[in-house]
Amino acid sequence: IIAGLERPIADQAVDTLDAYLKRGGHLLVLLGPRQGSEKLVKLLGDWGVKVGNDVVLDQEMRLFEGPRVGMAPLARSYGVHPITQGFRDATTYTRTRTVEPGAEGKKGLTATGLVKTGATAWAETNLEDLFGPGTASLDETDRKGPVTLAVAVEAKLKDMGVTPAPTEDARLVVFGTPTF
Repeated sequence: IIAGLERPIADQAVDTLDAYLKRGGHLLVLLGPRQGSEKLVKLLGDWGVKVGNDVVLDQEMRLFEGPRVGMAPLARSYGVHPITQGFRDATTYTRTRTVEPGAEGKKGLTATGLVKTGATAWAETNLEDLFGPGTASLDETDRKGPVTLAVAVEAKLKDMGVTPAPTEDARLVVFGTPTF
């Protein structure tokens, strides 16, 4: 489990995680905005997970206050997967980034989006203004919701060309927030 990195992860540790997955490991990554390293993001991409360099914002309705933008998007849409089987209630994901399936064209990898925001959310890409003066607005560089916040990957090691394959598969689950 990698949960909420306080500082960038060492390149050697990323290589160790890759080797662990290639031995049939199971890995859970809770990686919030501005956490990790380029090498970790690349590793996740190689294993079928696109990690966004963004923060997901959502319009919230407050009683007596009206609409406002918040950093805890609400989700009610869940992918078909054993992890989300039976989910029906709304869930929130505080201070999250996008995490999307990215296994297209990658032999042996099956990636499933686990949770999506509603249409009122968006992936804010101007992190300097968001974390600096605290301003954000939906513009042409941002992605309008629904956006995916978590992905599960099943890797068939033999199909990926991992030899010798010590087991049949490896599993990886990535959430875009460390607070999940």
